[in-house]
Amino acid sequence: MISGKIIGPALPVPQDSIHRALKSPQTPIHRLPDDILSSLFLFIHDQSDRCDFISSDHPSVRLSHVCRRWRDLAISTPLLWTSIVLEHVAPHRLDMQGVTLVERCRRALEAWTVRSRSCPLLIMLRVRPMTPQERRWASPLVARGQQLQDCTPAFKAFTDLLCSSSKRWKQASFRLHYIPPHLPFFSLLRLPSASVPLLEHLELDICPGPTLATGQLPPLRLSEIALYSTPSLRKAVFPIPWENVLHAPLVWSNLTHLLMSDYLVPPSGDPSLPPRLGSHHALEILHACPNLVDCTFVMSKLPDSLIDHEPVGSDSEVDSSVPYARPRCSLPPIISLPHLQSLMLVGTSSDHAFPFSLHLPALRSLTLFNAYGESSEPDYELQDVVFQWVDKFGPQLRHVSLAQMVVDARSLVDILKALPNLEAVELQGPPDLVDDQVLEMLTPKPSYQDHPAIPSEDEPDSKPDLALCPHLRLLAFDFDPEASECGRASHSALLQLVDAKSTTPSPMENIEWGRDEKETKGLEVELKQRGHKSLHITTWTGCRNA
Repeated sequence: MISGKIIGPALPVPQDSIHRALKSPQTPIHRLPDDILSSLFLFIHDQSDRCDFISSDHPSVRLSHVCRRWRDLAISTPLLWTSIVLEHVAPHRLDMQGVTLVERCRRALEAWTVRSRSCPLLIMLRVRPMTPQERRWASPLVARGQQLQDCTPAFKAFTDLLCSSSKRWKQASFRLHYIPPHLPFFSLLRLPSASVPLLEHLELDICPGPTLATGQLPPLRLSEIALYSTPSLRKAVFPIPWENVLHAPLVWSNLTHLLMSDYLVPPSGDPSLPPRLGSHHALEILHACPNLVDCTFVMSKLPDSLIDHEPVGSDSEVDSSVPYARPRCSLPPIISLPHLQSLMLVGTSSDHAFPFSLHLPALRSLTLFNAYGESSEPDYELQDVVFQWVDKFGPQLRHVSLAQMVVDARSLVDILKALPNLEAVELQGPPDLVDDQVLEMLTPKPSYQDHPAIPSEDEPDSKPDLALCPHLRLLAFDFDPEASECGRASHSALLQLVDAKSTTPSPMENIEWGRDEKETKGLEVELKQRGHKSLHITTWTGCRNA
């Protein structure tokens, strides 16, 4: 180092040197007070993925393995141990040391529940079958007469321990795939509401596996899942419901967040088909949830004319032996959700009456995701769906995402015209959807920036040619770097947009475009040279909500 400057590139520091420095008592970090060091631990924990499985690589565990002081401090910081994420292999497996993974998970669960003390818990449990590789590993053991150990008693001990902490569950997610009904995991779902007084978020994903081919359903009815009945529940997630969700003993009026996918349907000719998630059934569910704030529906890919058939059952009762049966529901002409702020529809419904059956005065964010689209040609039926939604709610929307909604550039301009208060737009569609013409329509016109209300001299009765979406701050769009120059957004058009917006009350704050890191880096350099240092430009990662 000469005159405070480093000459030449920095040399890489070996990992063992870092470890020795951390363990040395002379290292400055070891002079930090416990409260500051504990805050740093929590910051590292919060920045990591909360879905990390409990293992030796978990951030909380690694922090506790640096030195004795760090270990004592980490173990005495309960918030480091509140996310309990475990995976089991069912129905049984023996690990290489002859100790079942179930018992190992039980010991880890016991340690984390003790260390978290009285803090609320996030519980995530994944139970899956053996993979083909694991079966191949187990086969030689069986061939040598070494039977796989039956883990059912260990599963029972594990679930009992997990249930003992249920009064602290705040979020719970259970994914039980291909699970034999004799295993004790289903007892977790039958806990009475008094045992989970803090539970606010519940996600339940049950897949029956091979039994689906015979038309069988999971060995548990929604009406038997007592967890749903807890009054504190505010968010319910139905990844793949296997029967009518309205059978769940939910206090539906308490829900503020709902995510639901289309139904799991056995391949049989049984006339008691499920309702499927079409527009009519979606309205039934929304009618039961007047206090929703955020809602996501993964709609059925079948046309509404085929799935919104007459429900099974009479007007007054439902045959409880038919899991898909539902009463004939008389809905009001308009369903009001006064608190709904965000709505996402995946596999959007083609029912044009759907948006006009809703009163959503607080709606600010709308995502339309055509998950089943494969064509790159404009789909005029989908364009009509988008127009219906923006015609109904356009002026009040602040954030709009259109994913795989195959529209042409001209229709996109018409859509943007219906969104005068838009602040963020994300567009994923044909790579040439956003071209220079679209960017020009979004760019404020210099001749009207100072006097936007003065009409043209040539046409005194005409209105000024104002830019679309004057409040726009975030623009994210798909991009094809190999497209022809006439069919894609150019650097110059983007720079003009950013330059012009920088003189308005709503300058651009974030741009996501393309898939080419080199081209994105080049544009970022140009923007900084022009003085736009606070603008974030990144490579396209897809619609956030989608």
